Amino acid sequence: MHAKHSIQMASHYFIRSFILAAFAYFIVVLVRTDNLDLYIATRMQFIVKLTALGMYVIAAQQLYAGIRSWANHTHHSHACCDDHSHDLPNSWRASLLLYGWFLLPLVLALAVPDGMLGSAMAAAKGVQYSPEQVVMPESPSSPFLQRFAKYGQQLIKQNPIGISDERFIETLTTLDLYRTAFIGKTIRLSGFVFREKGMNNHQFSATRFAVSCCSADAYPYGILINYGKAYLLESNEWVSVTGKLSTTNYNGKEIIEIDANVIQRIHIPDDPYVSPDIDFESE
Repeated sequence: MHAKHSIQMASHYFIRSFILAAFAYFIVVLVRTDNLDLYIATRMQFIVKLTALGMYVIAAQQLYAGIRSWANHTHHSHACCDDHSHDLPNSWRASLLLYGWFLLPLVLALAVPDGMLGSAMAAAKGVQYSPEQVVMPESPSSPFLQRFAKYGQQLIKQNPIGISDERFIETLTTLDLYRTAFIGKTIRLSGFVFREKGMNNHQFSATRFAVSCCSADAYPYGILINYGKAYLLESNEWVSVTGKLSTTNYNGKEIIEIDANVIQRIHIPDDPYVSPDIDFESE
């Protein structure tokens, strides 16, 4: 009976070791295939990589504990096992349920191909065309709003004004907040083609998903593009857009748009998502 209990303990240690090692290996595979960007924001990836290392260490510890429990059937081992027997599920059904909850997300991650968020998710969440409505503070004289004003003074000197990946949200918000000052300025940005119900053949949105932590909190931001040959572009196709900033009425609201004169098809960026610039508020 003692030996049976010891082997039972070993089995649980081995299962835990396998699960931890499998999760760690999955993260390593994502890093090696450059697909970690599809799940985790760039600034959070270092923590995720450290987590994978930690899981490998704990998996090794669990494996060692399992080998000890398997090999030792002495009274001392039995006493040790009794001390920790309360940690074990009391039946194979309970064990299956417990470990199944950990294995399920891993199985789903392996079964579903790595994919980038696109038009389907943008339609489900709704593209934000006026980011200033999200970040606008109650007081127009707040230090938060003053930072956008200061950034706007930098942007107005650029020709063309590039909406970079590093400050996609901040630049789009500044253009929206101070649209009057930027009307007629040449703007350049990249994004994927998104169309929603109500758009005509000359319209689409150049859209990017903003990620704060991981793809679960991703939210689509875009700018409306007016282009005579927009109907030739397919949804989810990545493009670089250059054109003049203007305004238009869309869904009952005045929003900014780009009257495009140059559109180029481009490859999907290495990091298709954008993130809030954590240094923006400190400048």
